[in-house]
Amino acid sequence: MLPKCLVYQIIIYLKSCIFTASMKRNTFLKEPLVGIVLCGGESQRMGVDKAFIEYYTLPQYAYMSSLMKELVSDVFISCNHQQKDKIPNNFNCIIDKDTYGNAGPMSGVISAFEKISNAALLVVGCDYPMLCYEDLLGLLKAREESVDVVCYTNPNSGFDEPLLAIYEKQCAISLQTYFKKDNFSLRHYLKTVHTKRILPNDEKSIQSIDTPEEYIKWVKK
Repeated sequence: MLPKCLVYQIIIYLKSCIFTASMKRNTFLKEPLVGIVLCGGESQRMGVDKAFIEYYTLPQYAYMSSLMKELVSDVFISCNHQQKDKIPNNFNCIIDKDTYGNAGPMSGVISAFEKISNAALLVVGCDYPMLCYEDLLGLLKAREESVDVVCYTNPNSGFDEPLLAIYEKQCAISLQTYFKKDNFSLRHYLKTVHTKRILPNDEKSIQSIDTPEEYIKWVKK
């Protein structure tokens, strides 16, 4: 058996190695990261604008903004012209460019990258009321230097969740190229780049509320 003093020295040495390796791995995580709350959808199935629904006494765009603000250098609300008129001036907004009209969430992400081309984007849709801070932190922890996008994958459907993702800054160029070829699906875009997919701790946290029926069910739970 090793002397106790030697065991302590080994433990201290191993801890220092782990700490040093962790610091090296996390160097890339210091790259600028900006939060984007995507709100520009038409909310046709819900019948009312999902960005302004109050699940927690705040409009959902404001709640999602507060959820991510401690993890990013800045937060912007991605919205259309009509929504911008309803959002207070203390929120930074990026209006979807008309150039990218009718491209769904793709419009918001590309418009955001045109304004913020020197940072990665933490992109979150406004219609995930059960999302929590730990879910966002999970995306940050999964970042790697060789990866273009980190996103959640729905464990039931197997579908990627492009509106719960981090798009590294190199995506600004590849998204433009993808869009110019008349491709408008972010979910399909994830298949064309190096995407790291992770699973949520609780599948309910990445469940969106898209219809009045789903909203009523959530309220009654």
